[in-house]
Amino acid sequence: MFSSLSDLKDSIKSHEISEILETYIRLKRNGKHHVGICPFHPDTHPSLQVNNEKGLFKCFVCDVGGDAIWFVQKYLDLDFKETLKEVAKLLGLETPEFNKKINPQLSKAFEFNKIAME
Repeated sequence: MFSSLSDLKDSIKSHEISEILETYIRLKRNGKHHVGICPFHPDTHPSLQVNNEKGLFKCFVCDVGGDAIWFVQKYLDLDFKETLKEVAKLLGLETPEFNKKINPQLSKAFEFNKIAME
C-alpha cells in the first residue's frame, strides 16, 4: 500500500511506459523505441514514438507528448486521481484511499444543517 499519491505515481513511473500504452494502442518495436498510431489525431502512419528509457511518448505530427499517466488521462478522459487508480489496477498495484479529509468544523456545520432541516 502506498502512503501518498506521489508514492503511487513514482511506482507507476518505474514500469516501462510501453507496457502501459500497449494496453490502449498497438505498438511495434523500432530499434530501441516503440512506434504506433497516435490516438490523438487522425493518423494513418505510425507517428507516435515511445521511449522506455525516458518513460515518455511523443507524437511528431500533433506534437502531443508526456508520460504514461498523462497518456491514460487524456486517452480515457479521466481526472488525475481516477487515472492513477486505473493505471495502478492495470499494473496490479494496490491503491490507497484517496478520500479528501473533511474539516472538523465543516463536518459540525453539516450536522447542524441537517438538524435544522429536520
